[in-house]
Amino acid sequence: MLGVAGFALSGRASITELAEFLQERHHSVAELIDRASQKGLVTKEQDTVDRRVVIVSLTSQGREILGKLSALHQEEITRIRDGFFMPVVPDVKR
Repeated sequence: MLGVAGFALSGRASITELAEFLQERHHSVAELIDRASQKGLVTKEQDTVDRRVVIVSLTSQGREILGKLSALHQEEITRIRDGFFMPVVPDVKR
């Protein structure tokens, strides 16, 4: 879903474009898209110019879930990042 949303500002991409973007094989991406489509997360439609091309778009449900996942991941990144930084303790001379 993130690949579809992040590929282009239009929020639409062909399976071939997604496969190149994700550096995965075409048939692997097509299978992922089929599963996401069955769950109502993306829609697939044939290109009007070239009927061999399948265009993938996020559904409103897919955008909603992606937004929730992004927020959760951002919280986790912040939590982990904060764990890497030690508080600065002033050097106290005794």
